[in-house]
Amino acid sequence: MKIGEPSFRRIEKKPLCHVHDKVEEWEVSQIRTSVCLNEEPLIEFEGRHYCLFHLPTYYKDFLKFDECLDGRFEEIELKVAEAEKQPNSKKLKNNLYYDFRYVWFATELDLENHTFLTHVDFSSAKFCGGANFRSVIFSTDAFFSAATFESDVDFSSVSFFGLANFSETTFCADAYFVSSTFSDETDFTEARFLTGAFFPSATFLSDTYFGMATFLGEASFTSVTFSSEINFKNSQFGKFGSADFGMSTFAGDTFFDRTRFKNWVSFNSVIFGEDSDVFFRRAFFAGSADFAYCTAEGYIRFSRLRQGKQNVFDFQEAAFEKANRVSFHTVDLFPNWFVNVDSRKFIFTDVKWKNLYWNHQLRNKNIQRELQNLEDRGIKDQKRRLFSIATRQLAVNAEENNLYEDAAKFRYISMETRRLEDTKRTRISRLLTWLYKWTSSYGEGWSWAAGVLIGILFLFTLFYNSPFATFERKNDKSTIAAVSSYDPTVEMNNLEGLVYSFNVALQNPDPKPFDAQTKLFVIFERILAPLQAALLALAIRRKFMR
Repeated sequence: MKIGEPSFRRIEKKPLCHVHDKVEEWEVSQIRTSVCLNEEPLIEFEGRHYCLFHLPTYYKDFLKFDECLDGRFEEIELKVAEAEKQPNSKKLKNNLYYDFRYVWFATELDLENHTFLTHVDFSSAKFCGGANFRSVIFSTDAFFSAATFESDVDFSSVSFFGLANFSETTFCADAYFVSSTFSDETDFTEARFLTGAFFPSATFLSDTYFGMATFLGEASFTSVTFSSEINFKNSQFGKFGSADFGMSTFAGDTFFDRTRFKNWVSFNSVIFGEDSDVFFRRAFFAGSADFAYCTAEGYIRFSRLRQGKQNVFDFQEAAFEKANRVSFHTVDLFPNWFVNVDSRKFIFTDVKWKNLYWNHQLRNKNIQRELQNLEDRGIKDQKRRLFSIATRQLAVNAEENNLYEDAAKFRYISMETRRLEDTKRTRISRLLTWLYKWTSSYGEGWSWAAGVLIGILFLFTLFYNSPFATFERKNDKSTIAAVSSYDPTVEMNNLEGLVYSFNVALQNPDPKPFDAQTKLFVIFERILAPLQAALLALAIRRKFMR
């Protein structure tokens, strides 16, 4: 260095906490300010510097970590206490957080009975030991999004008074939410419930328990993976929020026994794995239950459901690889719920079909109600054709299970719906369909067919008794010669007309008709009576000879 030349001294830049490999750039400075332990020296690990909170290793100073954690809790709660004394306390509290984003908890975290006075953020935190949140009160929003629980986590009897966000959270071991209360929106979108994922040398059952949990707001479990048992027994989803399990995967046993869905619930596009067994025993459905586009290889059991007046099930385009594993026991069902799904192999036991049991006057009205229900669900195009196919498949199901009365009614609905749909057919085709309906209820009503046959016989009896019908007289030649004014025709009384009508029906008209008019009526009866008798035989066979 020359004399008089200014000198420069290299100033070493103070290292900053790396926080996490996947943390966003825009979030780093905020986390370093509000989360990092800046009063403690950084620790170098694998070429990077971390504060004690974010140090990603099991080998850290546990005692110092717990001491700093307790200090952070006291610091935040002191600020909350001071904020409550201010006139604008609510606004001040909203700016305060229990902020533990990306913190690495190497040992068990025990917060049992703790009360969080303001917002809590454990987003992207990692819990390596057990996490005990039993009976904790979250006064406002609680964020666990993208967090990882490597060991058991217990949220039993927890009260969430604000948003409960568990989106993209990973549960590697047992997760307990027994008797918890979710008073506001609940979000488990893309959460994963795994089985021993971080312990490849051992086998751990990763069960999830939401038994007796209460969700008063929106509850989202979309795109969640449940790799083993999940339990929602006696849970309640409030009437002010829906429950959405759309696009989730259930790989093991799932229990919704006595679960109350007071609003709509969605299982749209859900995958029920081959080893899954899903129970809806005594569950309560107040609104719609959407199972459209779901895929199931395991068992789905609906048993002794409690159903509100607005309850509607939707199974459109659902793919049941083994449909005989889908069962309904002691359930109220509507035929239109099975549109666009193959129901021929479903198991129906002691079910009550609405809009199916009716008299002749109500049949078409109930069909119109079913079609209107389809339209209310957004199924407008070809609704009659789709409903006709659905009821035909239900008829096949009932037939194979020896429920012949139900099968007959389903077939009638299918045929009548097709008649209402096919307005573009020829007049002859429509006339024949109309006759088929009114002569035998599409071959399903034997009593109606018998009544029509008797009506045909008596109708022709009245004609044969009338002055318009004349018949050939049976007299020998001697009688004809003895009578000067011989009349070759004869008339019949009531009994003779009835007997003659039966003879015509049996293709044995005796005596023979005399004039063209009587011959024409005899021809009509010889056609109509045997046809109606055949329809009666078909209806009797369908009812008694299966």
